[in-house]
Order: sequence, then C-alpha cells, then structure tokens
Amino acid sequence: MEIYRSQFLSIDKNGESLVQEWSEKNLTPEIFKSELLNFSTISLEVKAKSALWLHHNFNFDIPKKLFEWIEQNINQVQYNAGMRRVAFTVSPDTQSHLSLIQSFNEVNSVFSPVYFTDVEEAKTFIKSKVDGQQLEEKVSLENIELSGSRASITLNTHVVKLPRLLDALRMIERDESIALERIEAFRKLTPREKEVMRYIALDCANSEIAERMHLSLNTVKNHRKSVIKKLDVNSLLELYRLAVAFGLVKY
Repeated sequence: MEIYRSQFLSIDKNGESLVQEWSEKNLTPEIFKSELLNFSTISLEVKAKSALWLHHNFNFDIPKKLFEWIEQNINQVQYNAGMRRVAFTVSPDTQSHLSLIQSFNEVNSVFSPVYFTDVEEAKTFIKSKVDGQQLEEKVSLENIELSGSRASITLNTHVVKLPRLLDALRMIERDESIALERIEAFRKLTPREKEVMRYIALDCANSEIAERMHLSLNTVKNHRKSVIKKLDVNSLLELYRLAVAFGLVKY
C-alpha cells in the first residue's frame, strides 16, 4: 500500500515493513536530507520494524559530511524506535562491482586490490614500483601517545594492506557503537549470565557450557534465553561481536 509519494521518493507499507524507491530525478544534499526525514517521520508513525530501500535508480553521491548526520538523525532514531532490519538493492552495475570485490575477499586471495574512483590515481598507483620486500613488511605501531584518557597511534604499513586494515578498524568501530547502545542492558546481566554469554560467543553447545560451569542443562538454557532477551540479539554473530566489544572474548 502506497503511503507516500513525491517526485523523488515513494514509500509503500507492507505489514510492519516499509519499501522505499527512489525515482530517477536528480537529488541535491538538501532534497536528500528532506526525503530521509520524511521517511523517518512516516516510519515512526507506523512503527516500522524493517525497511527495504530500492536503489536501482539511485545515482546520488552522498557527501561525506552527511554520513554522521544520517547516522544520528535517521539510523539511530529508527533503531531506538524498534527497527532492526534494513536492506538495500543495488543496480546491476553496482552488483557487478560488488561481485568483483567478493571474488578476491571470500577466497583470501594472494592479491589485495586497492579500489579507486579516480582513474588517474589508479594509474599512478599501478605505475609505482613495489618490490617483494615491501609486500612482506609487517604492520608496525609507531608514535603511541597518551593524553589523559585519550590515545593516538600511528600505523605504518604498505598501501596494499590498507583496505584490510581499514575494514578491521571499521568493524571495531561498528561493534563499539553497537555495544554502546546495549551497555545498560549488559550491566543488567548477572555474573553467571555474562559467563554463559562468553561461552555462547565461543560457540560452545549448551551441554558443554553446563559441564564447564557445573550447571544443569536446563539452567544453562534459561541463562541463554535471558542473555538473548536482555541484549535483544538476533544471531550468534551479533552476540559474538558484543562479547568482543564488552571484553568477554578476544578477536
């Protein structure tokens, strides 16, 4: 059922889900923000639990200065209101690029391609000389500085390793952000529930947890249910990331 339409965006309601589709009209940053706010208002009104964005016609290059605005004014608002699932479709052109990236990442390829949007930068990169010794260099920490409760670290690595390092840092940043949203819920876990959570994150079966903690199987099952309910997690991967962020297990 269509519940909103402008020359830039249409929104359909399907049960507890919203389906948004961009038109082929050109967007400006202000129009883009305005349409996102329209979506957010509608989503809050209908108490949507999930959202599907159809991006086949989306051709707007989102300015970096809007990234934080989107996170604070759209994503966090929707999450706090109960939305938990968000999906995007991509154009065939984008899909082909994603499949190329996956062809290297999923097989742990010997190559770690560096991706560019600027052709000249890419040409400069491939013309630069890289010998075997540089490729074998390890990542090193340099200039670790402490200032009160803050710390800054300089990483020294070869450029070909940069994409994987950035991906790892972004994962940590994302996990910390998710954990911050659940910190109060985590504090409500009992010491025993936290220990059960650690074993769950380590992919231990209930019977194994019961044996290690000297508990009955039913007690472990109850603790598992309690942890999942209190933290509102939907998968083992999500629980694992929270366990890492809260210091229960290591990467």
